[in-house]
Amino acid sequence: MPTFLMEILGIGIENSKICLRYLVACYYHLNEIITAKVILMGRFVVREKNLSILSRIIRDIVDSGLIKLEDENITPKLRQYVTYWV
Repeated sequence: MPTFLMEILGIGIENSKICLRYLVACYYHLNEIITAKVILMGRFVVREKNLSILSRIIRDIVDSGLIKLEDENITPKLRQYVTYWV
C-alpha cells in the first residue's frame, strides 16, 4: 500500500486493511458497482465463518469516516456503503 496515500487519508501503516477496503469502495463507486458486505466477501475471498472479521473491518472504516452507510434503515445484511465524499 502506498504510504503517501495513507498519509493523505490520515491512516497509520497498522491500518493498511482499512486503506485497502477504502480504495476498493472508491473503485466500486466510480464504476457504479454496489459496495455491500456480500460483494466484499467475494472480492476479498472471505469465507462465511470469517464474516465477523469483515464486519469488524467495515465497522472500523465507517468509524474512521472514510465510508458511510447509504441507508441506515436497512438490515445489516443488506447494507450498502458509499465513500464519505459521495
